[in-house]
Amino acid sequence: MVELALILPLVIVIIFGIMEFSYMMFRNATISNATREAARKAGFNRYTRTQIKGFVTSNATSVNIAADGIKITTSASDSNYPGNPPSVTVETSVAHQFIMGALFPVSSITLKSQQRAIIMTYAGGYENVTF
Repeated sequence: MVELALILPLVIVIIFGIMEFSYMMFRNATISNATREAARKAGFNRYTRTQIKGFVTSNATSVNIAADGIKITTSASDSNYPGNPPSVTVETSVAHQFIMGALFPVSSITLKSQQRAIIMTYAGGYENVTF
């Protein structure tokens, strides 16, 4: 019985740590996927900034993302791609509150995701940014 009293707190902390890490990774994957989908749609150059932010929040249904946590930037010439085409970058950041916040020295961390897409037309050429 003494062994159980010594080991049980450690086992409980390990189990809750695994759950905490898993939940944080789930949230990170969710905002990454939502940001990727929004950048893909923004690359079509047919949607407004408000609609693109709506794509992020609607795709991240299990994560509460505030509209001010979504940043959309456009570039008229992006040297990261061949031919320097115009591009759009969608960046999402969310504060993650720890379930066991009392045990951690930091009560929250910021999860971020950034995706970039080339702005194209359906004809296959580049088009000026119209956001």
